[in-house]
Amino acid sequence: MAKKKRTASTPQPLSKKKKRGSNKFFDLLRKYPYIAIALLIIVVYTASFSHVLYADKVFDVPDSRSNFGFTTPLIDSGETTPQWNPYIFSGMPSYGSLMYTPRYVYLPSLILGYFLRAWKFLSFLLPLNWHTLHLVLMGLGVVLLLRRYEVDYLPATLAAIIFVLTPHITSMIAYGHGGKMWTVAYIPIVFWAVDRVLHRLNFFNIALAMLLLGFQVQRAHIQIVYYSLLLIGSYAAFVLISRILRKEALKQTAARAGSFVAIVLVALMLGAILYLPVHEYTPYSIRGGTVAKSEVVTNESAKNVPVDKGVGFDYATNWSFHPTEMSTWFIPGFYGFGGQTYWGQMPFTDYPQYMGILTLILAAFAFFHRRYKPFVWFLLGAIVVVTMIAFGRHFFLYRILYNHLPFFNKFRVPVMILILAQFAFSILAGLGLQNIILFVKSRKNYAKVAKTQKVILYGAAALFAITLLFTLLESQIASYFYKIYPARYGLETDGRLNAMRFDMIIRDLWIVVVIATIGLGTIYLYLKKNLNATMLTLALILLTIIDLSIVNARLMPEPSDRKEASKYREKDDLINFLKQDESFFRLYPLVNFGENKWAAHNLGSIVGYSPAKLRIYQDFLDDIKFDKNVPLGKSGMQAPYFLLKYINLNQEGQPIPRIPDQKSTRVDHALLNVLNTKYVISPFAFNDPNFQMVSRQKYEGRDAFVMENTDLAPRAYIVGKYKVIPDRKEAIAEMTSGEFDPREYVILEKNPGVAQVDSLTALATVTKFELHEIDIEYESSDPGLLALSEVYYPEWNAYVDDKPVEVLKADNIIRAIPIPAGKHTVQFRFESDVFRLGMLLTLIGYLIIFGLFAGAWFQRKQDTKRN
Repeated sequence: MAKKKRTASTPQPLSKKKKRGSNKFFDLLRKYPYIAIALLIIVVYTASFSHVLYADKVFDVPDSRSNFGFTTPLIDSGETTPQWNPYIFSGMPSYGSLMYTPRYVYLPSLILGYFLRAWKFLSFLLPLNWHTLHLVLMGLGVVLLLRRYEVDYLPATLAAIIFVLTPHITSMIAYGHGGKMWTVAYIPIVFWAVDRVLHRLNFFNIALAMLLLGFQVQRAHIQIVYYSLLLIGSYAAFVLISRILRKEALKQTAARAGSFVAIVLVALMLGAILYLPVHEYTPYSIRGGTVAKSEVVTNESAKNVPVDKGVGFDYATNWSFHPTEMSTWFIPGFYGFGGQTYWGQMPFTDYPQYMGILTLILAAFAFFHRRYKPFVWFLLGAIVVVTMIAFGRHFFLYRILYNHLPFFNKFRVPVMILILAQFAFSILAGLGLQNIILFVKSRKNYAKVAKTQKVILYGAAALFAITLLFTLLESQIASYFYKIYPARYGLETDGRLNAMRFDMIIRDLWIVVVIATIGLGTIYLYLKKNLNATMLTLALILLTIIDLSIVNARLMPEPSDRKEASKYREKDDLINFLKQDESFFRLYPLVNFGENKWAAHNLGSIVGYSPAKLRIYQDFLDDIKFDKNVPLGKSGMQAPYFLLKYINLNQEGQPIPRIPDQKSTRVDHALLNVLNTKYVISPFAFNDPNFQMVSRQKYEGRDAFVMENTDLAPRAYIVGKYKVIPDRKEAIAEMTSGEFDPREYVILEKNPGVAQVDSLTALATVTKFELHEIDIEYESSDPGLLALSEVYYPEWNAYVDDKPVEVLKADNIIRAIPIPAGKHTVQFRFESDVFRLGMLLTLIGYLIIFGLFAGAWFQRKQDTKRN
């Protein structure tokens, strides 16, 4: 009977032959390889972060602080699904903006959460946490994928170590982007699961791919999920087109294509409980809402200009990877090493895009063996395309995708997509090492082996010689670099930084060359048959761990003592003073605009930090400049725009108080009243008839003066007059005219259908204030408008005595409703039909997957009976 011919691109069954002469350790490794690999990953992670894990320390970085600030009140609220955060930017969606997602949304967190709580008793032996478990998932996914291509366990383990230790991954852990890393962790295993479906179609494989991709979708880093879908979608197209070109059965190819589409759709259904609210919020956020969305366009030529419905091209491409920074793939410190030493074209960065010099060398060997060629060419193509996308504004491809690829313009930071290139390089390195091993074992390659030995020998010698020459000509080369380094911090500081930058290049060059030379020497010894495959692989794994660990150790910020870091979360004297006031109010902290600490203590702020704030609120802040710092003359100092009217500069260039003009104080006071701002936290006391200093405290070691608004507009109030001004700019002009007082009249975009009253007697009292519901009791002598100093958002509905009324946008930013005269009760409720629809779709998605698993079980049972 003729044997069936194997195609080059189809993964083959794994060999189960036993090898002779192996010791007990490797017998154990072969018996339980995945457990052994998981333990190795845990040990490597623990060693890398031992100075944090075993010293009771934490990375107290800004992103971690921000997350703590806005998640604490949501967790403490008791709501199962907190969808609104009233404490930053005067209120904004929390669920739709991905500010906080409950644990139940990501199913593995429910299951693994119990395991981690139980493991706490053994954490002194081996500290496990969410990062550890996802790194294990990441590494095992790499191994599973390579095993499909008959790569031995040890080369596959090397590939797993490369990806797990990639500095890009380490930076996510160290700088407070753990959720991003957890989403990245699914890339290898999702790729593996989809590959199984494309090559062997059955219920089990389809259900498994749906479930794993669904879990990645639930992890909620939408940009990484989007990039993952681009990668696996491209791979599916590559495989299916290859089948068509090989003239394989069209019906089977169509079935695989349909199955892939079903996998993506059902996976998105698993994430619908989250993604539908996010999708609904996007048009209203800075990620999707057009700038000055409500503006009336009168210029005819302007009407023909395409509206940018994304985040804005310039904003989206701030973190573009310049082509010259590919040098950091070879020398990690070529462009400095983050912080002030970084001299590239991104605003700043904390790490280089380095992935190990041996990774690049081994990846080149991936092209040695014909069996892997189609898969290798796909990975190489992916690396090229992904890198061109990462170039962002420096290459035309990003602009094309930004304008034409659906949803692509909602994302920023083009350099982030390089994580796909780093994944592809790790896979190529595993394939390359396997090729080296097979290269020697083949009896047909004696001449090629001898030639490769010479290339490696001469290459290593040339590399070492060039580096030595570079070092000998250090002064001449340094003078060239000093000319191209940017001038940013003054002559003296730049001089010191430039010396540090060039020293980094020399040091990293030698480290890379030494590791590359030892690695090439190890490969050379293997080709000479002085080392066996096991020793070769273990040596390369060790060298890779050393190489990447050196870089990772340098990129990590200095950890803080856990107790010291927790002080940030504790109430200080300033917080305690503000908490004494039990009325409804907001703060305007001038000491740090992007601070979310106030939110952690249920203190609302008109500023804060969120990467997805409401578009209308950002437009409002842009107009009134309450979140802007501006230079103080030629002093080099900066101060909040709000304080400029209170500051002069003395002869030494130092700020001194001055008396402001009356119009400026009236304008800012009216704007602060629109936002119910009672306290301004200022670095110094200022002279204003509407404010008085009520306390002087310390905030993070600096003076903080608490200035109270003595003529505060309440959270809810009733007015009898209004002005209809549809154009946003004209409305802002009215609000900043110096004549505007929100308690006298409100500015609306359309007529509310209420007769205006010159004077009325009314009182409104907030009786209930929760995340999703605000109750107000009022009494009014005449019909009018109830203004509520809460940010306008369409999912807030209003009811007067349980009857729905229209919520109007007032004063460009807050809510107002028409009300009848008399004594009545008003309810504002956050009601999301989309959230309920998303929950239903997610449940249906799980039912489909479990149904497919049940079908696979039944099918297997029937096959067993037949056999």
